[in-house]
Amino acid sequence: MQPQTNTQTERYFIETANTRAIYNAVTKAVKNKSWLLIQGDVGAGKTYMKDFLVYEWAADPENYVVLQQPGFVLSGSRLRVIMKRMIHALSRDERAPQDVETRYYRLQTLLIRANREKKKIILVVDESQDMSEATIRELKKLHELSSPGRPHLFTIIMFAKESARIDAILNGREIGYRVQRHFINKLSNDEMIGFAMEWGLGFEKGKAGQIAMQYFCDTTHPTPLGVQYTVGRIMGLKSFDGVATENHIREILKTDLSDRLKYYRISLEDISDRYQELYGQRPSKAQVSKSIGNKSDTAMAQKIRDIGRDMVQQGAANQAV
Repeated sequence: MQPQTNTQTERYFIETANTRAIYNAVTKAVKNKSWLLIQGDVGAGKTYMKDFLVYEWAADPENYVVLQQPGFVLSGSRLRVIMKRMIHALSRDERAPQDVETRYYRLQTLLIRANREKKKIILVVDESQDMSEATIRELKKLHELSSPGRPHLFTIIMFAKESARIDAILNGREIGYRVQRHFINKLSNDEMIGFAMEWGLGFEKGKAGQIAMQYFCDTTHPTPLGVQYTVGRIMGLKSFDGVATENHIREILKTDLSDRLKYYRISLEDISDRYQELYGQRPSKAQVSKSIGNKSDTAMAQKIRDIGRDMVQQGAANQAV
């Protein structure tokens, strides 16, 4: 799998250690009809990789049947809807039976037929940390559909942010023993610079450029979204002429985290909510304020600042869209 530009579709793929690892894990999961969860930080490239994989599969409809299911914050199970959509994907003109039991066994019949035709069926779930516990638990029932010699009839690929709630579900044996997990690593310095240059940022030559690149990496959150955010801020400087210097990076850091949070209307309560979602405990408003103001160097304070930066980067990305 190499970085490539498809001029017909204008889709561009940047290869990193993470994309190679994800691609290999997904390829193995599809081959074995496994249930795989790809989990990573905000802006780590989960949706980017999901879109690339779905695009590749969709280009080969003779061999792949792909169904995308978004994860929404909804109570109750979405199993009936998922089964209905899977039946439609496997048999376009067919109406799904109304009662859930008949729908379940009709789906099994269609999956068996597709397997006999050597088709690979893949259910892709984005933002799966937002799926209800009931839906995730009932996906197990779907994935247990089988036929002689085939313990599973399709693959489940889930993408999720780090989340204490989904961790709690997967830490139990009922689901956790059935789901393989792949965690996305942070970008290396070389990869961060590679992304920055792909997005049009140049650096000085020689020692000055090496210093600027190191400073860029030291002050940028090591995810594709983090790099995109820093590149955008540097390019927005009046003094920027196409080549990033150490002074440019220092200039964007003059706007501290507190000001950026206010600009994107991110409250201390929002940060507390996110911290609780990730780590299962809720910091007080005073703890968050002290951490954002760099008045605390505890492990919790560092996590709070990381969350604040992530939320700012997400706010910047949403504003750009």
